[in-house]
Amino acid sequence: MTTEEKFFNSFAPLAIATTIGTNLFPSVKLAMASIESDFGKSSLAKDSNNYFGVKAYTNPNNFEVSYHNDDTNGEPFRKYKNIYEGWKDQTYFLVEENPRYKDAIAEDTPEKQITAIMNSGYATAEYETWAIDRINKYNLKQYDKKKAMDNKIIVIGGIAILAFSVWFLFSFVKPVLQNS
Repeated sequence: MTTEEKFFNSFAPLAIATTIGTNLFPSVKLAMASIESDFGKSSLAKDSNNYFGVKAYTNPNNFEVSYHNDDTNGEPFRKYKNIYEGWKDQTYFLVEENPRYKDAIAEDTPEKQITAIMNSGYATAEYETWAIDRINKYNLKQYDKKKAMDNKIIVIGGIAILAFSVWFLFSFVKPVLQNS
C-alpha cells in the first residue's frame, strides 16, 4: 500500500464523521486534505493539526494561532489541539463560517462541489484539477457512499428512539397522569 493510500484509509473515517449532517462530500475533504497537507507531511499538519491550510485572519472559535509561510511570509494559521478539531473546523469553515461557499456545498457531486468551492475563491484552477484527479485515482467516492449509509443509520436510529418515546409516553406516562 502506498503512502497516499495509507493516508486516505487512515483519514476516511474522520472525513465521514466530520461531514455527517452536512452536504459536504468526504471525498472532497480527503482530496483537499491531501493537497493542503501533502498527504499529512506538511509542517502545518504536523505542528498545528491543520490539514487544510485554514488561516486565522478570522478565528471565530478562538483557536491558537501559528505562523507559517504560504502566500506571504509569517501568515497566521489556526492551530488545533488535535486532528479531529482541525477536520471539524474545516467543515465549519466551509459550511457555516463563510457564506460564499453555501452554493458550493449544495452541489450534488464531488466534482461539481470542488469546482464550485474553487470558483468561490478557495484556491486556483490547478487545485480543482488536482482534487478531481485524486478523487478518481484513489476511488475516494467510496467514502461518500459510506457517509450516505451512516446518515441512513442515524435517521433510522432517530425514528426508533422517537417511536419508543411515543410508546412509552402513551403506555406509562399518560395512565399515571390520568390517575392523578
